[in-house]
Amino acid sequence: MHHIGVGRAHKGQAVILFIDDLDISVIATDTGELLRAFTLNPSRGYQPRFKT
Repeated sequence: MHHIGVGRAHKGQAVILFIDDLDISVIATDTGELLRAFTLNPSRGYQPRFKT
C-alpha cells in the first residue's frame, strides 16, 4: 500500500486516479483540477510532496 498526500486543502475531496505503470495523476472530480502528478517510488510507502 502507498500513501499519496495531496495537501490539507483537499481533505475529504473526491478524486480520480489515473495510473499508467508508475506514473500517477490525481484529479479533483468536482473541478477537474490536476492536484498532483508524479512517478511512484515503489521503495517508499509514503510518497512525499516535493516543493519546487
